Amino acid sequence: MWKKPKQHVLVIANTIDEEFDYLMFLLKDMDFFNQYGYEVALPDHPFFLNISKNPSLLKSLNLEEVKNIFKKEIYDPTFFEKGIKKINENIELIEKAIQRMKKLKKWKFKIFKKYKVKLTAFGAGGSYIFQCGIVLITLNEKGEFYQNPWNTIIHEIVHIGIEKSLVNKFKLTHTETETIVDAICANYLGDMLIDYKLEGLSDKKLFNLINKDNLMELPRIIKEYKKLKI
Repeated sequence: MWKKPKQHVLVIANTIDEEFDYLMFLLKDMDFFNQYGYEVALPDHPFFLNISKNPSLLKSLNLEEVKNIFKKEIYDPTFFEKGIKKINENIELIEKAIQRMKKLKKWKFKIFKKYKVKLTAFGAGGSYIFQCGIVLITLNEKGEFYQNPWNTIIHEIVHIGIEKSLVNKFKLTHTETETIVDAICANYLGDMLIDYKLEGLSDKKLFNLINKDNLMELPRIIKEYKKLKI
């Protein structure tokens, strides 16, 4: 009897509380985004735009009052419906990529039994929460994606996979981390992600060290690379 494969990915929208908390996180971290040249989607609302230009104002705000403004004037649960439908049209691509990534568990690449893909109206395209296998992906003002959503989701799942085994272990910089994620996506999953775009932060020397034939030895490659940089 045919058995339907177990699904690893659930696509949902951020709840009103999650969306508010994520917005506050973004506003507090604007210096990071500015440092690396990320464009961050924020509410087109004078109150929040003013905070984004003056993050120090966060310290003096009454969060309950701010949350009430957000609930009454910003959040719309129907905004996410088009995006959820779009991702689910090709959810099999994400599932297929996860199956291939399982081979990387040889060097403790982290794979979750279930991933939650949460849609948000805010942020810089894609982000992740390593501890619980959550991927956040940003919609534009029309409720559509800035770029191929499946590529973005898989990119963030790779981030989750290497967070502990490579990023933390070898104290990788932001640029080194993005380079390794790009190398895995382009060189190991490239046949699936045919229009994958590199982050643009790549360390070219590191990128060129990583290919599909040596990926099972990636921790050794990173260790040797870091030694050469000391």
